[in-house]
Amino acid sequence: MRIDRNVKLGYHFMVKNETLGYLGLCMDRRFIEATRQAFQQKTGLGDTAFWQESWPGGAAVAHDEVGENYAYTHGARIFGWQAHGDTCGGQPGVANEDIQQRLDVMIARKVEKFPDAAHYRIFVTEGVVSIREITSGGK
Repeated sequence: MRIDRNVKLGYHFMVKNETLGYLGLCMDRRFIEATRQAFQQKTGLGDTAFWQESWPGGAAVAHDEVGENYAYTHGARIFGWQAHGDTCGGQPGVANEDIQQRLDVMIARKVEKFPDAAHYRIFVTEGVVSIREITSGGK
């Protein structure tokens, strides 16, 4: 979304012509950098053009939504939602396939919550980052 300088969204001012995003991911250090790189490559966002927030279990589990709400209020319209397989400490004992199902459920909620934004599903395993845009139909 492109907003002219001094256009007010709520009580916040946006910077002219800056596309902003938000990346929510699991805090597992094995996958943070690969996730960031894939998100930036897919979206074209620069290093400082998105907010990043992480928590155990990533976007496949319910979490405090203050960060994503803040980002949206401040102009984020590209969202990345990440979870990973290969043993997640935030989802102990959960199989990769089940984590992916949980991720899909949570992303569907985010698409409904932020319908005017682009959403990317990111699932990471050792050596593989799968990222794709999710449309309002969930695919």
